[in-house]
Parts: sequence; structure tokens; C-alpha cells
Amino acid sequence: MTNRIDIDRRTFLRGAGGVALSLPILDCMASDPAIEIPKRLLALYVGHGFALRGEWSWYPTVVDGQMRFGKSMEAFNPLAKHVTIVKGLEHPHCVSAGGHSTADSFLTGSNPSATVKSPSLDQIA
Repeated sequence: MTNRIDIDRRTFLRGAGGVALSLPILDCMASDPAIEIPKRLLALYVGHGFALRGEWSWYPTVVDGQMRFGKSMEAFNPLAKHVTIVKGLEHPHCVSAGGHSTADSFLTGSNPSATVKSPSLDQIA
């Protein structure tokens, strides 16, 4: 007994084309355990500091041995073990420069008026 299915050429090509178009989509959906999630760096410059206090402070507190952020940064609470916050830094070349002009050397640590610049934090991290 022979079961023969008659499909005209156009129908076959249309179906094969749909399958061929979906193959790249299937490939991108497959997870590759060898791929590492890239590290992220967020560097935030605030030339005149923060005036947020209490529950709105940008700086975390430690509760039961866990770092907890206040209301202004509570979205970072699930990521707390991956977050580092550095505060209280002072740059000797920028003390007299004041305000916005200190942003020029915020990631480099170099003298803003120097012609040779040093590598920046994002290049080293």
C-alpha cells in the first residue's frame, strides 16, 4: 500500500521557505553555557555631592549582614552582592577647580589641564 501525497511545487517551496526563515530564530533561542555575562560598570559623577538623608540616602546600610539600599536606590537591592559604592574620594588636582570642571578627571585621576592623560577607570575595570 502506497500513501502518496501530492503537493504542488509552489506549496512545497512556500512551506520550505517558512521553515528556512525560522531556523535562525531557533538558533538564537538556544542557550550557550560557554558565554559569560559581561561585567557592567556604572560610574556616576555628582560634582557637588548628595543631600539625600535618612531613607532616601544613596548609600546603603547593613541589615542582618546584608547590604540594603534606601528608597532612592531600592531597585538595586536584588543586586546588592554585586554592587560596590565608593564615596568620599578627593582628587588633589580638582580641589581648587570646583564644581563641573572636575568632571574632566573623574575617571582618570589625571590633572585636567595636562596634555597627557592617564587610563580611565572604565579602561582598567
